[in-house]
Amino acid sequence: ADDDKVRIGIAPHSVRAVPPAWLPHIARFAEERAMMVHMHLAEQPAEIEACLDETRRRPIELVAQRGLLTERFVAVHATHLAEHEPSLLGASNSFACICPTTERDLGDGLPPIGPLLAAGVRLCMGVDSHVLSHPIEDMRSVELGERLRTLRRVTIQPDRGTLAEALWKMGSSEGAAACGFGDDGATISLRRDAPELQLVADEELLDAIVFSGTTSLFEPERAAGVLLSL
Repeated sequence: ADDDKVRIGIAPHSVRAVPPAWLPHIARFAEERAMMVHMHLAEQPAEIEACLDETRRRPIELVAQRGLLTERFVAVHATHLAEHEPSLLGASNSFACICPTTERDLGDGLPPIGPLLAAGVRLCMGVDSHVLSHPIEDMRSVELGERLRTLRRVTIQPDRGTLAEALWKMGSSEGAAACGFGDDGATISLRRDAPELQLVADEELLDAIVFSGTTSLFEPERAAGVLLSL
């Protein structure tokens, strides 16, 4: 597409829907055109069992073996991973798209956020259903879900910046990168006069937005002129 606001990628749904023999062709087609590839992987235990029965490989092992894992690959969900699998994604600089509100709605489980980050996997977040479309809820649920999984109160410890900044990056610029967009330095308007923010100091705004905010804070017609960089 010639429109700089449009990106075209490939989204073979999953190893449940695409024959293994197709995967190298998809990888080659995407590589020749520098296209992003999004694919549901390790979403459910039954998917992994069926993949093992047919190919003797787990889903992430299979796409790695068939040449799909690159810096333009996005593993959607990546919920049920063996201990070695985060390193397969990290070594190729692939993304994992975590969908917390979808995963909890479907009862699919909690992805291993800590091991993914430790392996250098680029995390972003998305939605795989529209039961709830709430980007702020998905941001905080990445951390809150990992607290439930590990029984710890703080899990993500960024090398730089705050936890809220790390989650905001996953939900904004990393999400854009996973769709093939660059960092355009976009901004959104914030309702600084919102009741939820009345007692919040300016330096703590992002923490309040990420951990207790709603999308109503960003309604343009009620914005108070404060801009947040994405």
